[in-house]
Amino acid sequence: MNDRITITIEGIDPPDKRVRVTDFIRELQLLLGSLHEIESQMRPLDTQSLYYHIVDLRYGSPAVVAIEAVPTDGTKDLSHQVITKFRSVVHHVESAEPLREKLSLGLLERLAGMAAPVGKTLSSVRILAGTDNFLFGEDFRKNVVELLRPEETYPGYVRGMLEAINLHGGVNIFRIYPDVGPAKVTCQFPNELEGAAIQAIGRFVEVRGTLGYKVTASFPHEISVCELEALPEERELPTLGELRGVVPSATGSQSSEAFVRGIRNAVD
Repeated sequence: MNDRITITIEGIDPPDKRVRVTDFIRELQLLLGSLHEIESQMRPLDTQSLYYHIVDLRYGSPAVVAIEAVPTDGTKDLSHQVITKFRSVVHHVESAEPLREKLSLGLLERLAGMAAPVGKTLSSVRILAGTDNFLFGEDFRKNVVELLRPEETYPGYVRGMLEAINLHGGVNIFRIYPDVGPAKVTCQFPNELEGAAIQAIGRFVEVRGTLGYKVTASFPHEISVCELEALPEERELPTLGELRGVVPSATGSQSSEAFVRGIRNAVD
């Protein structure tokens, strides 16, 4: 029972402040997404082994849903740890206390998203977790936005697939999707790189410039680009046979055999 999470959603539409279906589904998806993201940070592999049962469901004014975590057979039960971590994160956001550890950008964005409709299409969103009762309202959203504010910049580079370019109105933004690290990185680039960016759409690239980190994140979320290089595709790379004889003077006055023998001796 202590690991149960209950979400209470109150709408604004008459009669009786009814909740819109889109808001109801969205709030549940964001809540589950937050729990799944916390779980993924706890497991050594990027897998999710918890699923959730609906243990209470009431519709009226307001709508109420209670869920409990259930571990998949044969996996370690992390339900208590996940719910406890969720309570801790939301508590620190609600109280505007400094976070003790870095959190993923996606987790904070989901929490902010749960509070976003309040005052627009919802009158309130509440979460009951254990003995904690959290109100997801405008103050909560402002606290998350403050945590999402970029705080640190460093020179560096990022590699990934270039997609989703936007040139409208001189915005000059594209996104790249790295194989490791952040899920995506937003790239702001100058006008002189527009041609190179367009030609690199759908290719792996390396962008260099100033990386922006959220204060709570381990990976950059944006980069102000000063250089862009499209990386060669696998079919464009030379074979070993084609590399033969490309640099005939690489061994100096030594024969190839003596050169390789010297490298081996140095390693040994």
